[in-house]
Amino acid sequence: MPFVSVPNAGQSLGATRDQIRNNILDIKNSLAVNHVDLDNAPNTGKHIMTNFVQISLATQKPTTSATEVALYNDVATTGQIYICPPNTTQGDKKKLLTAGDISLATFGTNTNYPTMVTGQDGGWTFLPGGLLLQYGKMTTNATTGVVQFPISFSSIPYSINITPFYTTVGPGISTYSVKLDLTTAANLQWSRFGVAFEGFFWQAIGPA
Repeated sequence: MPFVSVPNAGQSLGATRDQIRNNILDIKNSLAVNHVDLDNAPNTGKHIMTNFVQISLATQKPTTSATEVALYNDVATTGQIYICPPNTTQGDKKKLLTAGDISLATFGTNTNYPTMVTGQDGGWTFLPGGLLLQYGKMTTNATTGVVQFPISFSSIPYSINITPFYTTVGPGISTYSVKLDLTTAANLQWSRFGVAFEGFFWQAIGPA
């Protein structure tokens, strides 16, 4: 029911009683959306959850004062929640979390490979600010190969670390290298020099 502006000039309170009552009921029902209802003390008015409708930064740049921050869902990047720092006038933003991948059930949850990859174990987590941290274990004694990331970065990762493992005393010296020119946002190319290990642990961090 639309909100009705009453009483108008020349109208008595008695003539607009029902409209005023309906307005109050509409306000009460609106406040109850994602909030504790006005009839349920002591938590009346507190948030139950928050739904962010999408905005377009082209026409609705969030602004904040020196004592405010703003959260919003940008229409250009569906499922992405951003935070604006204090004193924002131009829509300055930092990505806070992503919901773009359906396998991310909750914020900050480690998530395994969406599908099984032979010889590989691992997972990933989203970090506030727009970073992905991905990790895994590859069991192989090959001298070269490919590690498929659990999910793709948006571009080549910023940093990759590899640590070889052995189930007993290490057999000797071995070096693992990342072939940077062949590494992509979806996988890393690696090679081994020296004695064979049973595999390696790896970790990569890069843009979400």
